Amino acid sequence: MSSENAEAVAQEVIEKVGKGVLVSKKKIIKKHGYKDSIAKNPKKVTETKSYKKTIKPFLDRMVRHRDKIQFAMDGKDLTKEQYKVLSDAMSKINHDIQLLSGGVTENISVYEWGSYDNLSTKTMDKDISREPEAVDGDSGA
Repeated sequence: MSSENAEAVAQEVIEKVGKGVLVSKKKIIKKHGYKDSIAKNPKKVTETKSYKKTIKPFLDRMVRHRDKIQFAMDGKDLTKEQYKVLSDAMSKINHDIQLLSGGVTENISVYEWGSYDNLSTKTMDKDISREPEAVDGDSGA
């Protein structure tokens, strides 16, 4: 697909994030003419130069806002209520920055470790020393 489609996807993602609407990159990508195989793997669009070029100015502005929130949070005379409002804003903007930059926005992974009763000391050491394997369906996005 042309870079115009990637730019259109980026514009719609920006629009939805700006409105605080839940973003489904898969649906947006499909809406802009990409095949199911591409929509199932959004990074094939979000890692393109066109997408990144379109997202960058908005992402940079969000990072500046996050920095302002951080600066305000570092202030010494904040009430608990003011701090909570800033903390909530920081959480939301960090989520959106991760979303726009292709990072993980939440951890919904489910790991199978097996039954504790069936693990020997050797097996437990092995499992602890390596990363757990994600269960099928773990998208991470």
